[in-house]
Amino acid sequence: MNYTIIHNRGIKNARKKENYKVKNLVGVPTDYSDKNNWAHLPENTDNAVDTFFIYPTLYVNPEPDAPTIVPVDDSMLRECVNEFYLEIPVLFEDITNLYEPFYRQSNLCALTGMTPEEIMEFQSHEQRTDIYAALDYFF
Repeated sequence: MNYTIIHNRGIKNARKKENYKVKNLVGVPTDYSDKNNWAHLPENTDNAVDTFFIYPTLYVNPEPDAPTIVPVDDSMLRECVNEFYLEIPVLFEDITNLYEPFYRQSNLCALTGMTPEEIMEFQSHEQRTDIYAALDYFF
């Protein structure tokens, strides 16, 4: 199966790797068979192209008791994602079948003072697991 990846560095063609296994996932993935765990699902799939949109890390909460990794059902996270939807993902809605999962993400305030290496390590926890789980469900 061939597909196209569109990201902030341009467009590239890719080939789906059969039997590809992601290793070292952390935690239990979010259940993407539950429609409540999607910020957007198409009402119908009449368009010829699917868009799987992964929004950037949006959550910023400096409160001392704020989570460092934000659960998908967090109301502040969902509000941020829904507001961001009006900036970019909405552009794809009428011309593609748009899929946009909620996923656990880092509280950007938790990254303060971390080295780039520490940030990469921190970002490879439940946040990464959810992205892979959403992609797995989608494909």
